[in-house]
Amino acid sequence: MILKDPRYNIVRAPIFFMGLAFVGGRNLITLGELFMMWQNEDDLVFTCTCGGKSVCFKFGGSPLSGTEWISQTICLTCFAIDRKGGLRSPLHAKIAVVRKYKPIQPIAEKSVSYKELINLCVE
Repeated sequence: MILKDPRYNIVRAPIFFMGLAFVGGRNLITLGELFMMWQNEDDLVFTCTCGGKSVCFKFGGSPLSGTEWISQTICLTCFAIDRKGGLRSPLHAKIAVVRKYKPIQPIAEKSVSYKELINLCVE
């Protein structure tokens, strides 16, 4: 649903996605970009301890040393948030994934609100 409708895929994620020392990273990312990355990129998808699919929604570190300071994943089965789950893939691999993706075209003039999106998902 989110990938098919421009009004949904341009909704911005409410927290920063990628923070990098010295270069700033990428604070804003759309739900459409996140969903495309999770659908197509192994470096942002992991296996949760429950056996479910866990996706990285936040990471940060130093591109110079390759040290990752934070990496958070959420399991799509049990909804567990793991603060170290995304450390299973190197920082440079995650940065390479993010560089591949841009907002999905066409861009809608106005996105739906979070409240509208949540209501659509609960129906």
